[in-house]
Amino acid sequence: MPAPHDNGRRAGVDARLSAARRFGLRLGCIAAVLAGAIQLIWRRHELTPRTCLVVGLMALLNVPLGVLFALVGERVSRGAGDGE
Repeated sequence: MPAPHDNGRRAGVDARLSAARRFGLRLGCIAAVLAGAIQLIWRRHELTPRTCLVVGLMALLNVPLGVLFALVGERVSRGAGDGE
């Protein structure tokens, strides 16, 4: 059974992880929109459905990467005694 002060610490860690996930999702979505726009604007050939699909999928890779970077940043910034 965890000590009472561990519940407060765990709640703090959970809150930071939740904030990191939300921030990462926003960061990834912004990066996806920018990457897609840049690819479509600078495209020198005609736009086919296949081109738009590839550009969209490449841009959507930014969303999980944004979440990953935010979670890694939260983990690095967390003190040694703040969690697992």
